Amino acid sequence: SLSDSGYVPVWRFPGHVWAWPPSFDIVILLNAWKKATLHKQFWDRRKERDARTYAVTFLDEKHDKTYGIPHNALDDAIAQALLVKEAHARKHSLFGE
Repeated sequence: SLSDSGYVPVWRFPGHVWAWPPSFDIVILLNAWKKATLHKQFWDRRKERDARTYAVTFLDEKHDKTYGIPHNALDDAIAQALLVKEAHARKHSLFGE
């Protein structure tokens, strides 16, 4: 059954999909997902977010985004997640949301 396969229907996936930039990373992610499974993508396209735009909105554009080994997929993903987290904290400190 679908529940045994680990498939998560779009309407059950609560989170957003962040990418730097979405026009590149999400295309790669989607193609890999399609090759690995017969299921459609598990996220709602309306929940795709641009980590770069979010980060530079609340942080200095020249903010250091290095983490670990440059151009290593895992290290780049960690660096992007840390920047989004930092930008989110900055947004809350500015606007008190």
